[in-house]
Amino acid sequence: MAKQRKFLKFLFFAPVFFGFLIITACASDAKSPPQVETAVPTPTFVTPTPTKAQSLRMWDGEFQESACKADGNAPLLDQALANANLKRSNFGFLSSDWEESPYSTHGYLSDEFLLPWFVRVRAEPARAGCFEGFAAGALDFYMKGKHPAASIIRHSSRLLDYVLDEEKPIDSNNLPGDFDQALKALCEYASGCQEESGEIPSELKKSLTPLLWTIIEGLKARAEMDKEAWSHDANWWNRYGGNFILADFGNNAPDPLLSDRGYFASIARGNLYRAASQIAFAIEDIDWSPFVGQKGVRYDLSTGAGWFHIYDGSSDTHQDKKENILLLIDLGGDDVYLNDVASNTSGVNAVSIVIDLAGNDKYGYETNSALSGEKGLLAPDDGGRANGNGISLSNHSRQGGARNGIAMLFDFGGGNDTYQSLRASQGYAHFGVGVLFDDGGDDVYVSETASQGSAQFGIGILIDRGRGNDSYRSFSFAQGFGYVAGVGILFDEGGNDSYSCDHGDPAKGGIPLYYTPQLPDKGNSSFCQGAGFGRRGNDKNKRTFLSGGLGILRDKEGDDTYEASVFAQGTGYWQGTGILSDGGGNDRYDAYWYVQGAAAHFAVGILADAGDGDDVFNGTRPSCCMNLGAGHDFSLGVLINEKGNDMYYITSLSAGASNCNGIGLFVDNNGNDTYRASSDYGSGMGNVSGECIKNRPNARSIGIMIDGGGIDIYQYPESEFPMPGENKTWGHSRNGLESEHGAGLDGEGETGVHPESG
Repeated sequence: MAKQRKFLKFLFFAPVFFGFLIITACASDAKSPPQVETAVPTPTFVTPTPTKAQSLRMWDGEFQESACKADGNAPLLDQALANANLKRSNFGFLSSDWEESPYSTHGYLSDEFLLPWFVRVRAEPARAGCFEGFAAGALDFYMKGKHPAASIIRHSSRLLDYVLDEEKPIDSNNLPGDFDQALKALCEYASGCQEESGEIPSELKKSLTPLLWTIIEGLKARAEMDKEAWSHDANWWNRYGGNFILADFGNNAPDPLLSDRGYFASIARGNLYRAASQIAFAIEDIDWSPFVGQKGVRYDLSTGAGWFHIYDGSSDTHQDKKENILLLIDLGGDDVYLNDVASNTSGVNAVSIVIDLAGNDKYGYETNSALSGEKGLLAPDDGGRANGNGISLSNHSRQGGARNGIAMLFDFGGGNDTYQSLRASQGYAHFGVGVLFDDGGDDVYVSETASQGSAQFGIGILIDRGRGNDSYRSFSFAQGFGYVAGVGILFDEGGNDSYSCDHGDPAKGGIPLYYTPQLPDKGNSSFCQGAGFGRRGNDKNKRTFLSGGLGILRDKEGDDTYEASVFAQGTGYWQGTGILSDGGGNDRYDAYWYVQGAAAHFAVGILADAGDGDDVFNGTRPSCCMNLGAGHDFSLGVLINEKGNDMYYITSLSAGASNCNGIGLFVDNNGNDTYRASSDYGSGMGNVSGECIKNRPNARSIGIMIDGGGIDIYQYPESEFPMPGENKTWGHSRNGLESEHGAGLDGEGETGVHPESG
C-alpha cells in the first residue's frame, strides 16, 4: 500500500511554555531563527460520496467542525485583554518572546516528532476550546456511527499526521475469496498452519471472512515496519520498545541518540494504522447477534502468527497457556481470562484479536504468590516489583496491549466486566495500535501504569460505551496519555464514573509509588486523565529532545469524580498536549500540582467542562499550585467551565496564572460560582517569577481570569494587589515589568471562549 504522510491542514494554534523542574535559562550569542507562526487554513470535513465505479462500502464519514466561537463576538475577552494591555491578535507569544529562550534559538523545539498542529494550538490561547472540540468532541460524532473504534483509530492517525483516506474499508460483498481461501492465504502468509480441530458453523464462517482478510493486511503492515527496523529484530522491539515510560532495570532499552531514532519516526507505521482501522471496521461490521450464546462450537488452529480459537457460549476459564493468540472468539457466558489476552506476546505475533460476545467477564492474570506485594497494590505477576514492594516490573501486556503490532479486545453484550492488569494494558500501544472496546455495563478497570488509553509511538484507545457507572484506577501514564509520537484516548460515553490515579499522600490514604520531585514521598507523577508528555533531554545534544504526544480523556456525561496527583487532568510537558474534556454533570476534580488545565516546559494543558452541572475543584484535598488554567515556562494552561454553580478552591499559581514566561487562561461562562482563595499569587496574574526574571525578563508572562455570568462570591485574602470581586475588574503584574500582563473581570456577556465539544 502506498505510504502517505502529510501535514494536517486543519488546526489553528501556537506556543506557550511550562515547567516541571524550573529551568534557569542561560543567555547565548548563537541564535537560530525563532519559531514563526504561519496561517493554517481551517479544514472542511465532508462525508465521502461513492461513485458507481467505487465500492459502496465507505467509512462512516469525517467530523465536520463548526466555526470557532473565539473568532466571533467576545466583548468580555476583549475587555479583559485590554485591561492587560493586550488584544486578541497578540494574545500569545511573539517572535521576540521566543528569542529569549535558548531552547528556541538553538533549535531544540523543532524535532521530527513535533506534531504539525501543535505550534498553532499553543499560539492561540483563546481558541483552546476550538481544538478541544476538534480533538475530543469529534469522538462523540464517531461514537454515533456503526464503526466507532475504526473511526477513532483513523482520527488518531490524522492527529499523528498519518492520512489514511485513500483506501476504502473492507467490503463483505467484494472480497478476494471465501472463508476457505482467506484461511489458506492466512496460513501461507503466517508461514504455515497445523491441522485444524473442530468445526465452524457455515454462517459464522461467512461472517468471519472479511475479518480474516483484514488480519492478513495487519500481518503485512507489520512486515513493512520490520523492513525499517533493520538494527533489531521484531522480538527486540516487542520486548524493549516500551522502555521510555516503563522502567525495567538491567535491559538494553532503545536509545534515541542512536540509529533507532529513525525508526521511532517510521513512515511505515501509517500502514499499521490503516490495517488496524480495517480490522476494527470488519469486527464492528459483523452482525454478531445470531451467534451469541451458541453452544457446541469449538475450533482450534495453530498458525505461524498465533492460535485461532473459537469457544461456545458456556462460561469458560481461559488459562494462561503461554500461547500466541492471533484470533480468539468467545460466543458468550461469564468468562474468566487469565492469559495475556489481546496482546502481542512475541515478535511473530504481529496481530492479536479477542472478541467476547456476552456475559459478566473477568479479565485478569496469574499472580505470583511467591512474590510479595504491598497492601493496596495489585498482586505481582512473574515480573515482580522493584525492591520487593516498589513499582511493577511486569513485562506482560494484556487486554488490548499492543507491542510492535496490533492488539484489540472487543467485549460486547453490555455485561458488568472487570479488567485487571499491571502495565501496558487496557488500550496501550508502543509501535502499534492497542484497543479495548467495552460495549456497556458497570465496569471496573484497574492497572498500575501505561494503561487505559495510553500510547508512545502509536495509538492506544479505551472506549467504554453506554451509560454504566464505571471505575478506572491507576497510578501513572494512564487514562488518556500520549508520549512521543503517541495518541492515547480514554472515551466514556456516560454514567457516574470514577477516575483515580492514586494521589500518593500516605496521610490521606495514598501510596507514593511513582516518584515526583514536586511532592517526594507525598505524591505521584501521575501523567493521567488527559496528559501529553515529551522528553526534555540533555542540553548538550539536541537529539535527546523528543516532542510530546497527545492524551485525551473524554467523558461525555454523568456525575464524575477525578482524582490524581502531579501532572494530570488536562496537562502537558515538553511540547506534549493533554485534554480532559467532560461533557456535563456534577463533577469533582481533585489533584495537586500542574493539573486542571496546566502545563510546563513548552506544552499545552486544557480542561474543558461543558453542561450545566455544579462542579467542585479541589474541595476534597487542598491542591498545591499550578492549576485551574496556569502556564509555566512557555506553556499554555487553559480551564474552561461552561455553566453551573461551581466551587473553586484556589491556591498559589492558579485561576489564570502565569509563571516564568507562561500563559494561563481561566474562563467560567455562567452560574453562581464561589471562589475561595488561600493566596493572592494568581487569579489574573502576569508573573515572570524569580527563577526567570534575571535571564528572561522580556519574554511575556500572561494570566487572564474571566467570570462571564451569575452572582458570584469571591473570598480572597487581603493583598496589595486588586483582588477579584462581583462585577469588578482586577489583575496585576507581580514584579511590575512591562512583559507581565495580568487581568481579570466579572461581568455579564459573551467571553467567546467555550468548550466546543458536543
